[in-house]
Amino acid sequence: MGLMWVFWGTLCLLTTHIARSSWDLGEILGAEPQMKAKEVEASPRKPVAAPEAPIFDRDSSCAAGGDASDAMLAISCSVETGAWSISKNSIAFKSAGCLLGSHWDGRDRCDAPILPPKKTAVPASPPPRDSLSKAYKKLAEKAEELVPKTWWRDGFANDLLLLSHNDKEGPVRQFNINAKVRNKKLRNINQCVTRQVFIRRSFSFEEIVTPPDENEAGEAEGAAKFEEHSQRRRKLRGHKDKQVCAAFKEPVVQSFFKLWREDLGMFGGAWRKRGGVVREGEGLERGQNTGHGSKKRRDPNQWEWAPHLDKEGELRVSASEVLEHFLMTYGGIWTGCFRLLENSDCRGALAAASLVSASHILYDTSVRRKESADVGRLLVEGYLLAGLGRALLHGDIDSTGEARSTVFELRLADFTALQQCFLKLYSDSFGALYSEQLDKYLPLSFAPEMEITAKQRWQKVLRSDKTIFEPFYSHVRNWMFTEANNLIDFGPYRPLAAVPEVQRELVGPRRVDKNGKRGRRVLIDVGANGFFASPKYLVDSYAPYAPFTDVVMIEPEPHFSAGIPDTYTRRYNLTNLKIYAEVNTKSASDIIQLLPSLVSDEDFVVLKFDVDPNRFAYGATMEWGFLYDLMKEENKHVAAMVDELYVELHFHYPKLFWEHFHSNWEALDMFRTLRSRGVAVHAWP
Repeated sequence: MGLMWVFWGTLCLLTTHIARSSWDLGEILGAEPQMKAKEVEASPRKPVAAPEAPIFDRDSSCAAGGDASDAMLAISCSVETGAWSISKNSIAFKSAGCLLGSHWDGRDRCDAPILPPKKTAVPASPPPRDSLSKAYKKLAEKAEELVPKTWWRDGFANDLLLLSHNDKEGPVRQFNINAKVRNKKLRNINQCVTRQVFIRRSFSFEEIVTPPDENEAGEAEGAAKFEEHSQRRRKLRGHKDKQVCAAFKEPVVQSFFKLWREDLGMFGGAWRKRGGVVREGEGLERGQNTGHGSKKRRDPNQWEWAPHLDKEGELRVSASEVLEHFLMTYGGIWTGCFRLLENSDCRGALAAASLVSASHILYDTSVRRKESADVGRLLVEGYLLAGLGRALLHGDIDSTGEARSTVFELRLADFTALQQCFLKLYSDSFGALYSEQLDKYLPLSFAPEMEITAKQRWQKVLRSDKTIFEPFYSHVRNWMFTEANNLIDFGPYRPLAAVPEVQRELVGPRRVDKNGKRGRRVLIDVGANGFFASPKYLVDSYAPYAPFTDVVMIEPEPHFSAGIPDTYTRRYNLTNLKIYAEVNTKSASDIIQLLPSLVSDEDFVVLKFDVDPNRFAYGATMEWGFLYDLMKEENKHVAAMVDELYVELHFHYPKLFWEHFHSNWEALDMFRTLRSRGVAVHAWP
């Protein structure tokens, strides 16, 4: 999370260097030569061609082609068009009750609106302790100068302004971790593979393979093969072998692998004409699941995916057995997944089993069992499995998501798209219900004192009656913070580009401005902290819908390695700016000054702002000042350039050991106000 800060002298020297730099930031992106991704001071190189985007015809309901496989595109099309949906008449939805949780005395928080405290009840709070980084403290206090003083800010630590003291105060969990041992183990292994120390470990999934069986060709020959493999592995990794995952050799996994190959990658499903036969198991025809690079791809507007019932869903049953095997073997504690850290075969087996199971769960919740009482639980379980598979493939340096990975020939883009399917179903149903209850019983009370500017391009979409994004929660963290206790999870966000109307605009028949220029799709990650953290997650999240053409990472001293795989530098115009992000300094590295030099009005711009010194994040922070600066009258033109915004707001939150100015209630109201005024904003992470 955020930036690691060093002594102030380095900051001053680097800022001076940037201010006097002879190269023009405006030339980093687009058609002009740009600096190489790993070193901004390196020699210029020719920009790469734009990544292959999906095809979205004017008369189509869904995009075709692109990174995801055709079967996953068909599944996504069914969800996005509403053919698959969560029934508001389901027992689960009707009996959902108050999703906001309960008061300390057991009363529902939906009994009556929670009224904001009066000024007299909120005395000024003692200031929080300062950040241990003097450099960061100085910059954060400079940014905080832009935030107006109010009585509720002075009383930021008052208990009446803390909306989520504990788990009982919501949001209510749909997935009961303690109901079954399996649930807890699924949570454990999901937590493990989504943690920073796992997702940032990358290697070639093609090079590190399962060691040969010592008994395959006789004891002596088998031992020789094993030693040969071990030497090669040590050379590749640069250290001695660690414990490897042996699960791939287990009969239950080998049986699943055989069935998977026979299934032609169809996740245990088959094709049928869209809009035709609707009876279960009828009208199906077998076929291969084609994808990126194939000359003949199926159009999801014409074909749909449905489970086949051959041998009573043999592949799904086998996938469940594989999941059970991995969960019981590696899910006992949250560090269990490290035993399969460097084994692509085991990663592939668990990811494939998760993909099959999650695809069928999606069908169950939105088609086959949409009226049942356990729809809410299944939505969370399916999303956890999709997220598990994605995180397992996240470290592959041989693919950017579109190419097939591991011996199971999986596509990372399929897991990303599947996550979005679950998010769409959840956001339209239980998420929408939560938002409705939140606004009714926890009314907007501490709106920011600013005039808000939003990009006009998407206002018709954002102000429609449709649910566009994931909900905001009272604790101002994301869905998986509630359901899986994940302190940091980059997955449960629904990007603007996933909305069909927006995707059609971005990748359909392209518009040009008056100068004949085509708009780019640009990600600017302020506080990147290494490529395999938020930059890669965001790049991969948009790839199935409207892949970025340019990516700018701003990070001077990443806590984790910022190494970027060649596969990504060949596909995207990637730039790593090693500068300290500043706010309210008017310098060359002030974000408000920097943005217009990186993008133009016709670009689709996604900006992530998460700048803090990791474990030293106390006292003043930079993001509140950044938002007030962005919305200043003199900076309206900059705010109007940003299509979508991801921001982590820090506030007083003892549960996370946060000691900051600003309160929980104020943070929630900042996000609610921005979104209600047409800003496409997400509460990161």
